[in-house]
Amino acid sequence: MSLRLSFLPADAYELSVRARAAMARVPDGEFAAAGRPSIPSRASDLPRPRTAVDLEARELLAERLEAGLAAHEPPVAVLDAVRSLAHPETAVVLTGALPALCGGPLSVTLRALHAVRLARALTDEWGTPVVPVFWNRCDVPAEPPALTWLDERIELAPVQIAGFPSGGEPFDGQVFDSEQHTLGAFHYSLLHMAPRHASTEGLLEPFLPRHGETFASAFTRVLLELFGPMGLVTVEPAWIRAETSRAMADQVGEVRAPVDTPIAHRRGPEGGGRLSTGGEGFRFADEPGSRTPTEFAAELVQEPESWSPAWGFLPAVLDRLVPVAAELVEWSDLDARLADPLAGETALVPRVTHSLIDPALAGSLEALGTTPLEILRGPAAPESDPGPSEGSGEPADAESPEASDAPPGSPPVARAMREIASRLRAELLEQRGALAEVDRGLAAQLKRVAAEAKDLVDKLSTRTERVVTNRRAKRRRHERRVAHGLQPHGRPQEEVLSTLQFVLFNGRDWIEELAPEVDPFPTEHVLVHLPRRFERT
Repeated sequence: MSLRLSFLPADAYELSVRARAAMARVPDGEFAAAGRPSIPSRASDLPRPRTAVDLEARELLAERLEAGLAAHEPPVAVLDAVRSLAHPETAVVLTGALPALCGGPLSVTLRALHAVRLARALTDEWGTPVVPVFWNRCDVPAEPPALTWLDERIELAPVQIAGFPSGGEPFDGQVFDSEQHTLGAFHYSLLHMAPRHASTEGLLEPFLPRHGETFASAFTRVLLELFGPMGLVTVEPAWIRAETSRAMADQVGEVRAPVDTPIAHRRGPEGGGRLSTGGEGFRFADEPGSRTPTEFAAELVQEPESWSPAWGFLPAVLDRLVPVAAELVEWSDLDARLADPLAGETALVPRVTHSLIDPALAGSLEALGTTPLEILRGPAAPESDPGPSEGSGEPADAESPEASDAPPGSPPVARAMREIASRLRAELLEQRGALAEVDRGLAAQLKRVAAEAKDLVDKLSTRTERVVTNRRAKRRRHERRVAHGLQPHGRPQEEVLSTLQFVLFNGRDWIEELAPEVDPFPTEHVLVHLPRRFERT
């Protein structure tokens, strides 16, 4: 394997006491006392899911998913996985994300790889199929997010597609139009920022949105391109909305959750919105009244295509259709999910966290004499002038002599040389009278010699200032690369930087190479050291 992995301790990021205990494999007594299984540390810790008895419903589910995926011509591995859902003992591992441009940030890739790896581990443990499912949360009203790019100036640049209305339509209703959304300009922008090599166009093309696609279907297509060969099944809620609505209708009477807990989303010509617990059972935020569980169940039966389960309710809903063996959760969300009454008995497995270290970032870390752990634990590197650097000839506590002709920021040694040169010129000129008494011609030459002496020293001072300025600029570039590369906008790298950027600079092989190395039950933050693949031409 050309990748190299290294591992950081569990406290690389700030985590709750409960999350730290889970990472350290310390039993959670409070959690166990509540009647739910502890955070699993190996496949054998997960209880084998029950066998679903409604084989007809499972077969229908598999048919609906295959029909929804057909437009994308999915890989054989995806079709095999979908068809296995009709098997009475098949279970699923669930993960998901909101749609994002060009496959989204690295966290999407990590969720997908972790789901695949965990599903395989459980398949090996139980001897029956476990299918990794990625839920494309495209039925949520939201503005299309920008793609964050670390550009040539080592600044974080948002790359966005213009033309979408702000605020409110679900992703699966937002359609790309090549003229309205200037897809050609978006393509050109990415090409301009990408490294120029023979593989650039081929690597970029699968990620680009296409005319006539919805935001949702473009995201689905990219996921199938990257992870379909591994057997990851991407699901859009619309494909099985009738089935999930019936499953919700069967269990809304059992929901016991605090007020304002999201339960479902409604969409359609009569308006949409988020339905939460409250009132006599459930209510919309903008409605004066509420509905009882019986009334809500009747709505679900009468208008099944108008409803989708909220993310927190989804595992319990899907569990009525096919057993959910485990749900991947963020370490930062672990406490909330453990306390969530909607989570039911679904096993929760915290998601892997990785940082990618490409050769440029590795070089900057080395140049600064720091480590990823120091950066992740400490504040982001400063954006301003770092001040004197080691070996620059600038003692940190030196007092800089004032010199009127020294530029701002001139190092003390250059200021001192300029001052010496000015004094030398002045002192030489003081000897003109005495020298004229010896020879008037020599006195005339003294003025020229004094000026030349000062000029020579000033030129040396200027070169000194230029060296220090360049060194400062290089250091600032290293600091920006480290800060923006590991903690862009003060957040984890995987939440901000795009998978596409790493693919264009490092190819796609690292994704396939990383897949079998993902720990199904992680306890460490992983650094993935990428080899150099492409050079900018």
